[in-house]
Amino acid sequence: MGGFQPYPNKKVLFTKKFISTIRKRDGNIDFGVYGFTTTNFYHNGYKEMVFALSAGFSRQPREVFIYNARKRSLFHSKSVGAKIDQIIIDDLDNDSIPEIYCATAASSNIPDSMGIPYNDYSSWFMGFDANLRFLFPPVENKGFPSLTSISKFINKSGEKFIAVMFNQPSRKKYKLIFYQANGKIYSQKTFDYPAAAKSPPGYGLQGAFVINQHPFILAGTVDKHFIFYDENFKVSRIKSNMPQASYMFKAGMNHDGKEEYLFQNKTRTFYYICNDHLKSQAKIPTHLRINSRDPYDFGVLHNGKGPGEFYAKAGEVLYFYTYNKAPFFYIKYPIWLLLYGIIALFFWFARRMQREQ
Repeated sequence: MGGFQPYPNKKVLFTKKFISTIRKRDGNIDFGVYGFTTTNFYHNGYKEMVFALSAGFSRQPREVFIYNARKRSLFHSKSVGAKIDQIIIDDLDNDSIPEIYCATAASSNIPDSMGIPYNDYSSWFMGFDANLRFLFPPVENKGFPSLTSISKFINKSGEKFIAVMFNQPSRKKYKLIFYQANGKIYSQKTFDYPAAAKSPPGYGLQGAFVINQHPFILAGTVDKHFIFYDENFKVSRIKSNMPQASYMFKAGMNHDGKEEYLFQNKTRTFYYICNDHLKSQAKIPTHLRINSRDPYDFGVLHNGKGPGEFYAKAGEVLYFYTYNKAPFFYIKYPIWLLLYGIIALFFWFARRMQREQ
């Protein structure tokens, strides 16, 4: 692992920091780094780096790491069988020390018989403290295939939750749970996949949204509709032209004081940009040349007063996309009103002529 400061003065922060040894299997080494984020655990003005290193077919290790750049120290959790691929940091108990919450997917190459705890023939929800000790016993989403996804959520009263979805495609069911601090369950409900769905539904938590001034969590898409729930399972549906698109992030891109939401389709061939009401969905071809194992990252860069640039780093190539405002976009509304007025006037005039005859 290495790090450098690119601006304003190029500066190497550290190089060749040893992380771990990856086991070789069938002559190959297979691993990924997931959930990379930073936070300030100790309120000393310095942020620590948090990430998961999860071996694939190499099987081990699968651990969460915290790197303290100030002390140049790196420590990790005990290795588990589950492949950790999602990390969220939040302070649910309001003690000013953030906690680490993780979700895993069932990749089915570490069975119970190997003696490694928390096998990956199930997916799991896990919580760690700042010392990478379990906050509560990991919660199992039993069976393969299964997928666990997590998201932060704040309700209308300001209460904080970690929303967890246990998805079981083979059983065509999913469970949505809202957790409070220390693994305490606030609410939970099990749902069946809709029998009348015209296409396979795409379930998985994709972030918190505010719709008509009410907070919701995006639970997935069914038949080109976004499905949202709050902590009491009030549901909201919004029509979409995106086939099983996954949420990426939100950012202000055109200096209108509002945020845009960015999605991508399952094959990463198109990006979709929506306004803050998930309307006006713009479809943009990605032109990415990437396979599923290539490194992939994305974000938004702001260049002075110009429009924000959405970037994607796919493999060894960096792509930029500019979101330009259409200057005549809103003119269509008065034009439509004018057309409606002309049509209404025509019918009024026709009826009047008919009465006179």
